[in-house]
Amino acid sequence: MYLKNMIPAMTSNTAPSGKVSATSVENTSTDGWCAFDGKANTYWSTSRGVISARIYYEFPSSQIIKKYTIKAGGEDGRLAPKTWTFEGSNDGTNWTVLDTQINQTDWASAGWGSVTTREYLISNDKRFTSYRVNVTQNNGHAYYLFIYEIEMFGVVFDKRCIIYNDSKYKIYDGANFIEAGISGTSPSESDYISKGMIDLSIIPESAWQQLQGDVELCYYSDDPSTTSTQFIVETTPFTFAEEWQDKEINVVEYTDDSQQTESSISLETESFILCDELGDNVDVLYYTDELTKTAATLEYDINYSPLDDIQNNFEVVTWTDESNNPPNLSLSALPVNQFVKQSNDFTLPGSLQAITVIKTASNNAKFLLSFDSGLTWKVYRYGKWIEVIVDDLNTIRKQAMSYKEISKLNESNFKNQGDKVRFGYYIEDRKQESLNATKIDATQLVIKSNVDNTKFQNLSFYVLNTEATIQISFNSGKILGQINDEDKGKVQYRVLLNDLPYFPNDGSFTRLAPSPVDINLNISERDMHFDKDNKLRVEFKDYWGNTDYWQTTFAGTYTGLMFMDESGEYLSDTFGGILKYLDFGMIFAGQTTLDQKVVIKNQLGYPIDNLLLEVNKEKLPEGVTIELSRTQAPFLATDYITYGLTKSLETQEFYVRIVADIEAKPVPNGIFELKINSNKATV
Repeated sequence: MYLKNMIPAMTSNTAPSGKVSATSVENTSTDGWCAFDGKANTYWSTSRGVISARIYYEFPSSQIIKKYTIKAGGEDGRLAPKTWTFEGSNDGTNWTVLDTQINQTDWASAGWGSVTTREYLISNDKRFTSYRVNVTQNNGHAYYLFIYEIEMFGVVFDKRCIIYNDSKYKIYDGANFIEAGISGTSPSESDYISKGMIDLSIIPESAWQQLQGDVELCYYSDDPSTTSTQFIVETTPFTFAEEWQDKEINVVEYTDDSQQTESSISLETESFILCDELGDNVDVLYYTDELTKTAATLEYDINYSPLDDIQNNFEVVTWTDESNNPPNLSLSALPVNQFVKQSNDFTLPGSLQAITVIKTASNNAKFLLSFDSGLTWKVYRYGKWIEVIVDDLNTIRKQAMSYKEISKLNESNFKNQGDKVRFGYYIEDRKQESLNATKIDATQLVIKSNVDNTKFQNLSFYVLNTEATIQISFNSGKILGQINDEDKGKVQYRVLLNDLPYFPNDGSFTRLAPSPVDINLNISERDMHFDKDNKLRVEFKDYWGNTDYWQTTFAGTYTGLMFMDESGEYLSDTFGGILKYLDFGMIFAGQTTLDQKVVIKNQLGYPIDNLLLEVNKEKLPEGVTIELSRTQAPFLATDYITYGLTKSLETQEFYVRIVADIEAKPVPNGIFELKINSNKATV
């Protein structure tokens, strides 16, 4: 038994399964599902001014959640949740509080922009279909609430199986059955967990044939609610008559009913002739407890002719003295068994619902069906269509479908079998049933099709399809656009980066969706080339398969608020790595260094406001001060600078210098940090 995150990596609010919703969302790139996508660089954000909200996940079926995790932080940690409850519900109206957290702080303790994942165990044994995190307070940010990731863990029970055959415990290694290495007389719990197989369906038929004799399936589960297990074994088609032929069958019945003194067992068999089973000589034993009865009379009806006793070929000799009466011989004979194939197909104008065979007298006809104009013949058994080799009449007689079997077929059984069908009839007559010869009056097909509809002849039908169009913009690593189809049909797309699948990551197209379809996707810098051009390609197609694409090349660049020196070289990357230091050389106590110019460039892809630049004083050596200024001359020293509206790709300049106190202690290779914060501008 172990805990597992029961929420898949979400790609939208409803895919691949379940449903995500939130009471507040800033935009589509920070929608609620971003907190369940399994990615470290995406997050759910409330709209501006909303600092308390609820985020929900609804499972397809009820789950018992025993633990949940929250990843939060970013910037200085004030965006993270501080106080919340974790709740469950089965109707979306009545909620049960499962966990309460108060004063959860220090989410960015590892430094500016860092995040922290915290887990919370809960005592819960009740199933709920919906769970939510109800945040009532963040860590002090005035405008937003961020959550990077949420996981919900449910109990998964261990289920293992070991094969017992030929007095040995065995497992399948992918090619053969090998001994499992069980030291005791039977597997222990640790043996099952460490050596047992999880999925028996991966074992092919050829491997099962390696096992001779009795095969036992030993099953283990630590689920306390499991009291029995069930295996579905698919075998080569057989009948009990074939397996039990010439064998004695013993049926043992147990009952705790003290009043029951006898049992009744009913056996359903194929039709048979009593004479075939009993042979030529039959002894009938009669018993009665009537004292006055001294004799018994047996009456039986049988279709018998002395000709039945004649074996092999024979001659018929006749004599007559009537010269005007020529000899005439009438002979009635039993036809040989035969398989009659229909020469033409029935064309199905709609879905086949059922087959009705109108027969008379004998039940000795059997049926095969062909859906490929007689190339192959099939029967429906064990939930699927099985091919029958029709070269041998005995095989056909054993495997063909009876009246009862063919009459039970329904629409679902004929699914994906095409729009035509052909019948094959196996006909057999027996001498004991010569008065009731096998006959089929008619075969009826029940087909769901349109009635009273208009019929056309010599009609050409053309579908006018307008190709889908795309409008795309790519800026600062963000793809924004829309796919439209004038026909209002469904469209789908995929994104390739440097000729490799990017979204979806398996290279497939997204699911068909009604147009217009919005595209809002961030290209991670981790996947870009920074030493050569990158190729970005968006392929899209409509319902009819018409494909087009949009393509561009771009130089790899970082996203975010980036620091650069006056030559335009980046000082750090998006991931917090240092690309270049501002080198002030050796600094002496009591010295003020020359100022250096630093540029801030907005590469977020959208305009920002309330930009705050400040010195991280916590990491400064004692006696050292970092001074900032908007201008070089005059240098107006301050420890923070604010800026107003900054558009995408716009830059802001400032100057920085270091002041060392006369009593400052020496610090070799000393460093300092500047941190920056901003809000997304409402334009």
